[in-house]
Order: sequence, then C-alpha cells, then structure tokens
Amino acid sequence: PVMRVGEQVDELLRRRHSEPATRRRERAIELLRAVGLTEPQLRIDDYPFQLSGGMRQRAMLAIALAGEPALLIADEPPTALDVTTQAQVLDLLAATVQARGMGLLLITHDLGVVARWAQRVAVMYAGQVVETAPVAPFLEGPRHPYARRLMEAIPGPGARHRPLAVIPGSVPVFTADPPGCRFASRCSEVQAVCLARVPEIVAVGPAHEVRCLRFARAPGFVDESGEGEVAGGSDARPRASAGSG
Repeated sequence: PVMRVGEQVDELLRRRHSEPATRRRERAIELLRAVGLTEPQLRIDDYPFQLSGGMRQRAMLAIALAGEPALLIADEPPTALDVTTQAQVLDLLAATVQARGMGLLLITHDLGVVARWAQRVAVMYAGQVVETAPVAPFLEGPRHPYARRLMEAIPGPGARHRPLAVIPGSVPVFTADPPGCRFASRCSEVQAVCLARVPEIVAVGPAHEVRCLRFARAPGFVDESGEGEVAGGSDARPRASAGSG
C-alpha cells in the first residue's frame, strides 16, 4: 500500500528486462493501458488507495502480465467488487488470456462465474478434487454428492419463500489422510464402506470423472438409485489423477 502502482509493475519488469528505467516505465504504462486503466500515464504514479476496487484489480492484472506468465492463476478475482465491475474484470481476464495465448486457472466459489467464463471445472472438497468435467455437462448433471449439494444451494425462483438448502456439518480438519471418503461425514448417501475405503477417481462420461465409491463399483456399496451407471458400460476405469481444468 505504500508503493506506487508503477513501482509494483516495475518489480516484475526488472526481472524480465535489462532495460533503462525510462523504457521500463513505458512498458508499465503500456501494460496499464492494455488492461483498460484510464489515463495510465497518470495512474502509474498513484498509490493503491487512490484507485477504485475495479482499477486496483486491473493494476494487479498488469503486474501479473509483466511477468509474462504461460499460466495465470486468478484466486477469487471478483472479490469485493460490484456485479458490473466483476463482469468487466472477468471479461478482461478472458480477453487477455485469449489474446496472449495464456492458460487461466480461475479459483472461485461462484458457480455463476464458472458457468459464464470457464471451459472446464474441477470441484474440490477438503483439498481433494472430487469431480472434474467440461462445464456444460457438469452444470446439467453433477455426479458427486458434494457437487450436487452445491448446485442445490444456489437460490432459484421463489427462494425468498423457502429455506435455502444447506450441507450439514463442517469441513473436517485433517492431521492425516482419513481412512475413507473425505465427504463421508456430511454425505446423505454414506454407507459403511465409505468410512473405510478411499475412493479412486473414475470416468463416468467423456472427459468427466468423479471420486465416489458408487461410481467405482466398490464392493460393499449398495446402489439402488441407478446413479452409479457409468458411460460405456459397468466397468469404471480408475484414473491416476484428476487431470487439470
């Protein structure tokens, strides 16, 4: 907060370019202009408290781009912004990564953001990926019990007149890996085997994987719902990892 915007951009530029300070300043102004900051030649000498929330997010993006990353990791970028500014910042992120040929890993709890801006989603619970899929099929039908509960918790039409859906309990604190499924203590579909066996991640459709004993056809799991059926037959195929999204 006590460093000017330009100094913070220049921190990254100094690592990437052995150029005179005047040229790096020109680069910093170019970056601030590229992320849509108005009057970048003036804003470069401002302190963060002199910028609005949306302007600070744009300045932070300029700082990140100064490092010329191949992958940009954005952790809750719309936080503390109004809805209009959130959309502007996320649109800017999407346009920037496309123009520069970068990858974008967007970390968010907002499934509305996922629906509009993501191509692939990985749902995590207690530090572990429990479902990963292209966004469209995931939103149409999440398979993991935790992912389904998340979707149910989104307010819909008429939500004002009924209680919001909740997931009972709380996320466990682990000092070591638990003996079974990490979601078992909160899952409404839990069975005895879930407390004893760690589920592997298995394919349930094209590029769609789930970490649940129901879909892994685990011995001892009685599935009367039919939801355990997997694409391509009854042989669920374990995966070494959840992949990336």
